Amino acid sequence: MELPFLDRLVTKYEPTSVEVHQIRTIINEALKERSRIEDEITRLVARLDELRLQQKKIDEFVRGHRRLAPAIRRLPVEIIQRIFFWSLPTRNPAMSAKEAPMLLGRVCSTWRQISLATPRLWCGLHLNVSSVEFERQTAQLELYSDAVTGWLGRSGSLPLSISGSFINDSQWPYSYLLDVLIGFSHRWKHLNLRIPHQYCYQLSRLTEAEVPLLETFAFELFQVPLDPEDPNPLPFVHSKSLRTVAIYDSASVCCALPFRWERLSKVFIGSNSEFSNPGRMTLGQAVDILGKCSQLVACSLEIDFDDIAGRVALTATTIRLPFLETLRVIVDSRMEIMLSETVGLFFDTIQAPRLRRLDLAGVWMINHTHLTPFFKRYSASIEGVAFGIARDQTEVLAQNLALIPSCKHLHIDQSLGPYESPGSPNISLGIADEPILVHLTTLPPASESCLCPLLEDVDFHFSKPSGVTDEMILRFVLARTKLAPEGVCRLKRAHFTLPRSAEIDILPQLQDVIDDGLALHLHYKPIVDVPATPQRVFTPYGGIELAEDIDEWMSGFKRESEDALIQVTTINLGDDLIVTYRVERARSCSQRFYGPGLTLYHTRRTIPCPDHSRKTASIQLLSIFFCVTLCV
Repeated sequence: MELPFLDRLVTKYEPTSVEVHQIRTIINEALKERSRIEDEITRLVARLDELRLQQKKIDEFVRGHRRLAPAIRRLPVEIIQRIFFWSLPTRNPAMSAKEAPMLLGRVCSTWRQISLATPRLWCGLHLNVSSVEFERQTAQLELYSDAVTGWLGRSGSLPLSISGSFINDSQWPYSYLLDVLIGFSHRWKHLNLRIPHQYCYQLSRLTEAEVPLLETFAFELFQVPLDPEDPNPLPFVHSKSLRTVAIYDSASVCCALPFRWERLSKVFIGSNSEFSNPGRMTLGQAVDILGKCSQLVACSLEIDFDDIAGRVALTATTIRLPFLETLRVIVDSRMEIMLSETVGLFFDTIQAPRLRRLDLAGVWMINHTHLTPFFKRYSASIEGVAFGIARDQTEVLAQNLALIPSCKHLHIDQSLGPYESPGSPNISLGIADEPILVHLTTLPPASESCLCPLLEDVDFHFSKPSGVTDEMILRFVLARTKLAPEGVCRLKRAHFTLPRSAEIDILPQLQDVIDDGLALHLHYKPIVDVPATPQRVFTPYGGIELAEDIDEWMSGFKRESEDALIQVTTINLGDDLIVTYRVERARSCSQRFYGPGLTLYHTRRTIPCPDHSRKTASIQLLSIFFCVTLCV
């Protein structure tokens, strides 16, 4: 098509009548071409839609066939079993379909078969029969007991970790369920029970020969303690394998139990109730027990320092604990007379060359100058201290902290004293008042004179107003992080619990140090009296705290891991991905789960998988074969 007017389109040229006719002819021909192009576009769009529909059908066809043979179904059963094990909670699992191992059986029939055939998934269990649900009919408890039998039966011959809360407002017959548990006593490894005293007679029938694997035993009696006159109330605790003991609210009979004290490495004796006198042992009993436990590594005792006979015994006693690393003492006293001297004398009698952590609770009335000699003796070994102190003791605290430059962990707990309530006068403020924060915040250029130069972890807990402001916290954190002089360690963790609302938002000013790795937690909780609401609906998680470790430093109920080696033999997973594998089960280890774990060999490359995160390790393991996202 000729375009005679192309060079005049942007000019002010006025065409003649003949040229106007030519222009109209050119426009009509262009519109016809445009119409033809529109028709072609419509045809191509229709064709594209048709092709897209065909593509979608092919994708659905391929996806449907891929479901028949997914890569995860061709994983070796040993790999799937290990991933299942990593999906378990860190505590004893409850009998609930909301978590593994029961949740695993609800994904598909294959997973159900694998989970039911994996004994390691069923060797831990938390029981809760303290709910009103079981008061409705007797058959419920029997059905629950049968379910417990089936659960533990799937664990094969593996050692068992069992925790349970048996408390109920009514006198409920637990005999059937206890008989079920006793039937598995030969495989008990960790046992933690909260139980009414009238059912202890069933446990008293057990002998040490019937619990050959028992390593951890913790129990709390409900209502009435065991008869202290019974010379041998629980003979099975004489087991040679027993290493960890925790007794709650029953210190009056603790000394009568036939423990092999010389074999115990961890002992916890105390109270779960603030006013439960049976949980507190006398000073004389504490001295006697410590004198027997020559192999102690960790110890926590709640001691009544009003014991006059015990004070006299301290003057001629030396307690040698060559392996002790952690010592917690909860001071109980109704008399302030000579309390500080007695506590100081108690610590003077202890010889623990390996001591690394000291934890003191209930010491608000104590003059801490009596603890100064103890800190001088262990100035090079102590790495962590935790206690509370009155406002007028802050200078003494600073002096004692100056004696332990190796301190890395500092925990200050300003809890209510035994005679205080949230509305009582402020007579017992915690030590993290302005003076001690000034000591910890002020860092001279020379690190030699700095207070706690290796400090990495701080935890300040206040249960009543203390005068600590958000500005003080900000200055402290900055002084111990990006403003810290050379030779002073940067904080890695800082937790503050304050009984008030936030004054200012300090997080934006600390975002850079948080990004650098500081684990900062600010918990504001104004004091509010909230009446307790009794639990009226059954839940398998009742008393779940019994399924956790006894203490953050006293492990016992976390599962143990195994060292494993997954090596390269041949398996074709499709899509040109060929992996060879071989699974070897290495020796069992008694370390906590935060120890060494898997080393995975993929072709010629070694991938370390630290055991401190089961989920991360399982994802790393799956990524060797294929990329997958599991949502459960």
